[in-house]
Amino acid sequence: MSEQDKNVAVYRRLIDECFNKGDLDAVDAIAAPHFVEHEVQAEGVGPDVLKAAITFLRTAMPDLRFEIEDMAVVGDRIWSRIEATGTHNGPIFGLPATGNPVRMGFMDVSRFENGQIVEHWGIPDNLAMLLQMGIVTLPQPEPAAD
Repeated sequence: MSEQDKNVAVYRRLIDECFNKGDLDAVDAIAAPHFVEHEVQAEGVGPDVLKAAITFLRTAMPDLRFEIEDMAVVGDRIWSRIEATGTHNGPIFGLPATGNPVRMGFMDVSRFENGQIVEHWGIPDNLAMLLQMGIVTLPQPEPAAD
């Protein structure tokens, strides 16, 4: 198995076991001790940063499900487009659950060394999530004058 194939297997394990099933213990094998998260709302170093992100999402949406829609492997990096679905059945940002269904996209880049993720850059569609949860509303356009 090539190094790239091994990295894909590790990445899929992160999605399937950690994000989809909530297995936080698996994070320690997947993310290097010096793992760096570059995503703005979750910046930090170490596997605990990744565990906190998983816990945050799964607390708000206990039925959270990630699906990898597209993936490209370039050298030591995996680029992916993920579609996440879930139901807002838990608190988020101190606000109670709404029971609303949520669908949101993620664009991710993960870098690997020695079979572990060492860096992650992510762009989640947080606005879509918050709109669907009913936490954020957009102003409605004024009706056109006749």
